[in-house]
Amino acid sequence: MTKPSRLPTVQIICIMAAAGLLLTSCAPTKPSALQNGSTPIAETVRVQQDESLDPLTLGGKDVITFPDVRKPLALPSPAPDSLKKAACNQQAVEMSGFRVQLYASDFEEEARSYEERALLDFNENVYLTFDVPMYKIRIGDCRTRAEANLIRQEAENKGYAGAWVVRCKVLVTDP
Repeated sequence: MTKPSRLPTVQIICIMAAAGLLLTSCAPTKPSALQNGSTPIAETVRVQQDESLDPLTLGGKDVITFPDVRKPLALPSPAPDSLKKAACNQQAVEMSGFRVQLYASDFEEEARSYEERALLDFNENVYLTFDVPMYKIRIGDCRTRAEANLIRQEAENKGYAGAWVVRCKVLVTDP
């Protein structure tokens, strides 16, 4: 009958030493800068902050609207001089109205992609607005909700299933 082998004493001592080193190496220590009595650098540096901006003084303008200024892909036929003069005399006026929102996203790249698609799909003004934290694609400058509903119906027919009418400031030309 053979005796069960016991671990040699040297191996037991090595295992215990390794465990002891492992436990003591994980013990928390103070940073050397604090041991000599000095204060941490982060506590000594102070930055003066300008707190003079009051968001309420901005006049309630919390949405930035960038109208699309790119040229259309197909150039229109030249208008007669009488129509050109009439178009020059028309002034765009900002008023309360309606637009159709096609899309909203946290990501600018996605919003720009939808903007490009909307420019191709619609014969309306296309607006990319940033209303924190969302980028929104809206089309049209409608005076009435009925006009906006017609554009919304057209959008749904073209595959924009989530389109809805929103009230906002629009640019219209005086008749």
